[in-house]
Amino acid sequence: MTMTVLLDLLVIALVTAVAWAGPLLARPTLPFGVRVPAARAEDPAILEHRTRHGHRVLALGAIAAVSLLGWWLWTGWVPGPELILLPMLGAGIACGLLAAREVRKTKRDNDFDADTRRVATADLGLRTNPVRLPWPWLAPAILLTGATALLHSLTPGATFAPVLAQLLLIALVLLVAAGILRARPEIEPERPVGSARRYRRYLHRFTRLLLASAALANLTVLAHALSQWGILPAGGWFTALGYLPLALALAAWLHFSIRVGEAGHRLPAEPGEQAPMPVRRDDDRHWHLAGMIYLNRRDPAVLVHRRAGLFWTLNLGHPLAWTAATAVLVLAALTSLGVLELPSRS
Repeated sequence: MTMTVLLDLLVIALVTAVAWAGPLLARPTLPFGVRVPAARAEDPAILEHRTRHGHRVLALGAIAAVSLLGWWLWTGWVPGPELILLPMLGAGIACGLLAAREVRKTKRDNDFDADTRRVATADLGLRTNPVRLPWPWLAPAILLTGATALLHSLTPGATFAPVLAQLLLIALVLLVAAGILRARPEIEPERPVGSARRYRRYLHRFTRLLLASAALANLTVLAHALSQWGILPAGGWFTALGYLPLALALAAWLHFSIRVGEAGHRLPAEPGEQAPMPVRRDDDRHWHLAGMIYLNRRDPAVLVHRRAGLFWTLNLGHPLAWTAATAVLVLAALTSLGVLELPSRS
């Protein structure tokens, strides 16, 4: 029971830390997913909303921790971490949505868009000279898959599921990387030349980390396959060590998010980069859930970079996006009905 309490407190602390630090890691011109001119990024009202959001998140985390400990001491029972995670995530998202609404109101009431002009910026170099997939970084994942297949062939009665899982992971990573390299680039009109160069460097680092993470994930699959096939002991420290590569991948992504930032905005500016101009780029009406969901029927882009977070999202106004979502739902339905069987450790 004590271990369950510690795990619950750890979940509360992690979700609180992520919700508190998220706005600090966001692009300055996108506080809580709302586009503001670069000249207004450090407006006192925006800074006040960030501070108020941090206080709300910390207060909710403290209330959740105190309530959990009080309930445990009073009744002797506490829910598992999986039951704590969803309410904490919901509370964090609610705080972000409230802050986004306050920023939109401040932007509207103070007329942040006055004396600005709408500008669309494109980097044609990403089409004529695109960022190439760093194939050498995929070699470790392929070698680990080959090693797993070789050990499978040498182990009588071993299931092929781990090898299949590794192959599916490589295919998925390649598909995601190809889509990202062809997605609409994040070019800031305030600094068109400098942001285009930074975005290219951002793609280089992102795809390399993505392929390296595939290798670490395949290493975890190999470790559990060795336990499953009886080559290594199962349970205990061996099982925990099997997840160490995934922990390293998570730490690498955390370091990437802090050092590089969303769309590479934390990368150092290049010499001679021009000063920002008060311009506005895209319309807030097409973004929902504090910059997490994008819906624009007039935008031909299928994959766009989210306003909040490191990753990309589908343009739900594009028919191809709904085709992809329908394919995923059909796959999930067939799997739940037993028509398709995905590989598992058992």
